[in-house]
Amino acid sequence: MAHPAGRVTESTVDASPVSYGQRRQWFLEQLEPGSPLHHLAQVVRIHGSLDAGSLEWALAAIVDRHEALRSTFTRHGQEPTQGVARNWTFRLAREDLSARERSERAAELKRIAREEAVRSFDLRSDLLLRARLVRLDEAEHALVVVLHRMAADDASIPVLQRELSALYEAFSAGGISLRPDLPIQYGDYVSWQRAHLRGETLHRLVTFWKERLADAPPLLALPSDRFRPPSRSYQGAVCTTVLPSELIDKLHELTRARRVTLFMVLLAGFKVLLSRYTGQEDIVVGSPSVGRDRPDTEGLIGVFTNTLVFRTKTGGDPTFVELLERVCETTVTAWAHQDLPFEKLIEELQPKRDFSYEPVVQVMFSLQELPAESLKLTGLRTTSEAVETNAIRTDLDLHLVEDA
Repeated sequence: MAHPAGRVTESTVDASPVSYGQRRQWFLEQLEPGSPLHHLAQVVRIHGSLDAGSLEWALAAIVDRHEALRSTFTRHGQEPTQGVARNWTFRLAREDLSARERSERAAELKRIAREEAVRSFDLRSDLLLRARLVRLDEAEHALVVVLHRMAADDASIPVLQRELSALYEAFSAGGISLRPDLPIQYGDYVSWQRAHLRGETLHRLVTFWKERLADAPPLLALPSDRFRPPSRSYQGAVCTTVLPSELIDKLHELTRARRVTLFMVLLAGFKVLLSRYTGQEDIVVGSPSVGRDRPDTEGLIGVFTNTLVFRTKTGGDPTFVELLERVCETTVTAWAHQDLPFEKLIEELQPKRDFSYEPVVQVMFSLQELPAESLKLTGLRTTSEAVETNAIRTDLDLHLVEDA
């Protein structure tokens, strides 16, 4: 099966520093080369008469617009640097399953999607977006899109979808892209981050987090049915459940009564559960922060997500409302100091390294209050779904989504 051609063909712009998020991702890539943990993969089902040529042009135009997708990485000493390709090629790989029995197509599509999701990128020469179009029949296709986390985070997916929608509409209508130029590129953000995190600002942030996490337990000891192995496989499983609407209504009543957010209430409940199961009274949980506070970063594909650390002590037999107040204080102050990258925090704390678990945070919690934006293609019906690789970095990740 042919692989998509997304290659840098000639030179790149002079090498420049990487962001803190990219730096951590780079070192993780060196430890676990090609792991699907480093990839963002999605399948979009497309129903209707698709113009495959316009779709390919639209994807190529996105690569052209966003320098992060055509960045290449090299090592200078012990540190990674990045350059932006001046010359590159992009091709939408295509697969035709229409001649197969209908019963075979779903299984084969699932295999293709997983194969794409786990296939490694060469960070020295590959474009960091690849795509494969699978034809299921005349009126149904599936688009498999994979991005590397050196170039994109989860919040980049809606950006990609919006741009692909607009560009496909323009190209399929026989026109050209009229998208306005991006106000900044990811390299501009990296320069700002490096300039911002120094001097008094850096000292203030580091001091806060060192004080907040002083003497925190290095491990949240979740009960398990076997001994923790000396090194992790990063292979897990996904369990999905639906909370009843009556419960959600009561939670919203509580948020209004206590003047707090749903995130705080759910995090407090989760921490009660973790405290009961671990027998610990000092609970440390991580949560992703979008990290796009500056307006000119909202439309960029890039690596902005940060990990915030929420530490709450549950001792003293508090009521739930009292514990909720503790969680509120924790979250508000953490968000006020979210500019310190988690990677820099690890560097400053210098925790004892143990390959059997993640440093500082082994449990993650997140709440997505709105459903993910779906791809809209003119004249077509689309549905998006993630590619399950069952890869997980932490011991436990609780991801909550509130939809209609």
